Amino acid sequence: TSTIEVPKGRTEKEIGKGLLEANIETRDEQNFLGSCPKCGEGRLMIRSGRFGRFAACDKYPACKTTVSLPAKGKITAIEDRCEACKGMMIQIRPPKRGPQKVCVNHQCPSKKLTKEEEKMEKPCPACAEAKRDGKLIVRTSIYGRFLGCTKYPACRHSERLEGEQKEKEQNE
Repeated sequence: TSTIEVPKGRTEKEIGKGLLEANIETRDEQNFLGSCPKCGEGRLMIRSGRFGRFAACDKYPACKTTVSLPAKGKITAIEDRCEACKGMMIQIRPPKRGPQKVCVNHQCPSKKLTKEEEKMEKPCPACAEAKRDGKLIVRTSIYGRFLGCTKYPACRHSERLEGEQKEKEQNE
């Protein structure tokens, strides 16, 4: 093994302090999502807690703004704004899939179900094979709307909505 020589005039503590500062600066750069939408002064930073990842304002406890984030995938901030609510958007790159642009506002009108979607229902093919009476209904997640089985978690069958597929193709 080889050792690194300390440059003349600098102590090991000074070098360690410099490395620690550089590490903190890099981490903050990677976890920065944008300015806080509520207080305007703080910065939304990616954090992790006992319930998973979330973004929170760094001016806590003065500002208690938080946004939940998906558990998996690389998250990066983007300059785009949501067309429906003008809120902040992020780009999520889930494992083994392409990137998706997502609005972080949970009350965004684009995430609300229409009356037609609330009534949409069809038999679940996986439940039919297993002789259960599950139905596919419209569900929402941070990634958008989809058809999910009413027997979840026993049945994990899901399908894309036709409208969601067309929107995704137009965005790409």
